Parts: sequence; C-alpha cells; structure tokens
Amino acid sequence: STWNIGIKMNNTKYKSITIVHCRRFNIGGEDVALERIALNVRSASLLVRPFHNSRIISTLKFLFSPWYFIYVLRNPTSRHVICNPFPDVSILSIILLRIFSVKLRLYVHNFSFSCLANTHYRNDRPCFKSTQAGLKCFRLECNKTATHFLLNSLRNYLFNKVFLNGRNNKIYFVGSYQARLAKSVQPRVGKYIKVGNIL
Repeated sequence: STWNIGIKMNNTKYKSITIVHCRRFNIGGEDVALERIALNVRSASLLVRPFHNSRIISTLKFLFSPWYFIYVLRNPTSRHVICNPFPDVSILSIILLRIFSVKLRLYVHNFSFSCLANTHYRNDRPCFKSTQAGLKCFRLECNKTATHFLLNSLRNYLFNKVFLNGRNNKIYFVGSYQARLAKSVQPRVGKYIKVGNIL
C-alpha cells in the first residue's frame, strides 16, 4: 500500500493539516507512514494519542468524550484528518462537529467500510460475503472474541455511519482496492471518496 497524499494549501482558508491518530497496542505500518508524512510535508502535523489499556474506559471515551470536538474548534485554521479514531475521536465529537458544519477527512487504512471485522476473514478463511450480502452478514465468528465483536460493531459500523452522515466529510483510502471493496458493499460511500488532494 502507498500513503501518497497530494497536499495543496493554495486558495483555501486552511493554513495547515492536522492528522490525529490513536495508537494501537503494537506499532504498525500506519504509524510509520504517518510519521513520514508529518516529517516530509511542512504544512502537516501529526498528533498521536497514546494507547489505553482499559477497554471499558476506552469504549466510554469513544462514545462520549468531547476532547476531539473541543480540539477541532480551538484549531479552526487547520484541516483535520482522522486516522484510527478509537478511542479518543468520539462518536459524540463527530456528531457535534457535524452540527457546527466542520469538514473532516477520514484516512482509512483497513477494510472497515467493506468488512466490519476489518479483515475479510471468517473462521480463518478468506470471506467476501459482504460484497453480496452487505454489512448485515457480520457474525460473531468473524471475530476472535465476543469483545472484538462488540468493539468492531462500535468502531466500524456506528462510527462510520455517523461519519457518513456529515455531508461535507470525505474519506481517503490507502489503496484503490479498499475503495472498490467499500463501494461494492456500501454504494453510498462512493460520493464521499476524496482523491488526489486531502483538502
């Protein structure tokens, strides 16, 4: 996968780009790629939120924390990009920012828009049932545990649905293959895809 972003700051009210990324337990490829973007693009800055050990606290924050809403309102001249929202970019914040007509960008580096488990695997085998049945094919056996089932339902169904309700919001997919799968499962995603310029 490539992480190329075309960034143009001309003819826009935005003076910078802020990418917010909530780190997972293990540092992955997206962490390295985002750090390179922040290092090589002068107008871009990366705000990394630390990993949280408590799933209960993380889930409550993901639902109700106002932190991201307040942060965005305090930085109105920056284009705000989200990469891995869980747990600090809450569903409540996305709803409030939609009310305030704030335009957001979501940088998607997994298969969350075409498979709620992120993997397109079920019972340790490749699974693309969602391309015919849609997201309703999501089952407990798509996940390692019942806890993963619940968290994926919140992170990849509820959050994405709320994000798409913001008509000014746009989505970046790391790869064209991910974008095609997402559109095949959720055709409405197509009108939210932003290509070539993160602004």
